[in-house]
Formats: sequence, C-alpha cells, structure tokens
Amino acid sequence: MIKTKATKDISNLSQLGRYLDDKHNVDYNLIKDDTWFINKIKEFETMDVSVLSHDDEFAFWLNAYNLFTIKAVLNVLEKKNQWKGNLTTISRLKFFVLRKHKIAGKSMSLSTLESKIIRQKFKDPRIHFAINCGSASCPVLYGRLFQGENLNELLESVSSNFVNNSTQVKFDESSKILRLNPIFKWYKNDFKNWAGGIVPFIKRYWKGQIGQLDHVKIKYSQYDWALNM
Repeated sequence: MIKTKATKDISNLSQLGRYLDDKHNVDYNLIKDDTWFINKIKEFETMDVSVLSHDDEFAFWLNAYNLFTIKAVLNVLEKKNQWKGNLTTISRLKFFVLRKHKIAGKSMSLSTLESKIIRQKFKDPRIHFAINCGSASCPVLYGRLFQGENLNELLESVSSNFVNNSTQVKFDESSKILRLNPIFKWYKNDFKNWAGGIVPFIKRYWKGQIGQLDHVKIKYSQYDWALNM
C-alpha cells in the first residue's frame, strides 16, 4: 500500500471518499477490511426496496452498483493480487455478466443491475456518470453515497463534471471534431430518448460556447479497462 494513501487525513471525508486519492483512484487495500464497507454490503444484500420512495430507490441502486463493483474487484484481487483489470473480453464477461451478487434479496449480475434495473426502470442517461465499473476510463467514483433527497442535483453535478473533463469529452475547434468516451456510443439511445441525442445532451452541460458544438463530427476514444487504482 502506498503510504501517502494509508496515512492521509480522512476526517473531513465521508464514506467512499476515504478510499480515494486526489485523482479518485481507489485504494482497494484500504477498503477491503474496512468495517463501514463490510457493514454496508451486508445492509445492501438484504435491503427491502419496496419501502423506499422513487428517488431513494434510484439512489440505492446507483450505490449498489458502485459498492458491489468494489466488492467484485476485491474478490478478484484476493485471488490475483497483481490483477490489472478487465482487459479482455472474457474477463469482462465473467466480471459483469457471469458473476452473481446478492442485492436486495435477489441474485443478479452487475450487467443485470445496470441494464435491467437502473436503465430500464429510471430511464435517465445521467446514471452513466454516476456509476463506476472499476476501470480507468469510467466516470470517477463519487466520494459519497447518493441520497434520494438531492439526487437530481447530484446527477446534474456528475454529468457536468464528466462533460467538462477534457479526458472524457474533448473538442478540437480547428477540425470541429468532438472526441468522446465510448460510453456515449454504447448507450446512444439513452441520450437520444432523454435529451434528443448525444450532442444536445452535452450542450446541456457544456461550459464553453454552445455554438462551438454545432455541426461537429463525433469520434470516439479508446476505452481504458485498466483497474482504477
């Protein structure tokens, strides 16, 4: 474990934030034996979501994806401590589709959780910037658990942060090329149904001149599946 991570002052951080460095990489060594994380996993395994409000349930499933992704990473690292991430198609299939987790009393994969529950039930493309798949090109892991009471505000914030991060969304004014994280390509229908398309969605959060994004040519960057640590 890197000493600067293990000895950093975490008193002013909350929940997931205590496991993140300044670049929001995850210190999996620090989290694996943490009482808060272990207890939270147990709580999420048996949660009765039927008693939750719409926004509280939405927040629950977002948090569940992030927490159980961390748990899945820890399970792999326990067997292969030099594991570098889901770098192959077979690895991703095992990690996201075949491996099952008990969440809210049901057995499900991370793929099922994302597509059959979060995307299908809530139909909000901003979720793609709130959940973290444990890879370098993912949106950064949010440092707190999402709460239903201010969920819309938080989803707006993580979406804006992603769109205005030049490693995820980069505009070249001279060539009029908008180079995007492949997340936009993989889930293009989500953005179309909610905002009218990828570019209209980006314009909603773009901090530059909106007119810059008119008549752009979209290209996609290479997704980095290396572990976010």
